[in-house]
Amino acid sequence: MIQIAKTIKKERLRRGMTQESLSEYLNTTKTTISKWENASLYPDITMLPKLAKVFNISVDDLLNYSITMTDEEIKKISISLSKMINHTSYPEYLATVRE
Repeated sequence: MIQIAKTIKKERLRRGMTQESLSEYLNTTKTTISKWENASLYPDITMLPKLAKVFNISVDDLLNYSITMTDEEIKKISISLSKMINHTSYPEYLATVRE
């Protein structure tokens, strides 16, 4: 799950930065940073590399993205597919598995 709001706040605080100092570095406003941290607004895609650079992390880390699934995610999908197999046609089931 993408948790950029939590990551921005955590990384900003970890570096001892204020919302104002981060906003100045990114040439935006303190209000914008606040909205990002409260998840009422998300950064523009062009801002992601800049945020990652200031925090010295990858964009994947900024977005909390991982190419691998957790055991909990695998379990949830497995349960969902198990329930689906008896209630849908094979082509529908197969299409869901591929997704």
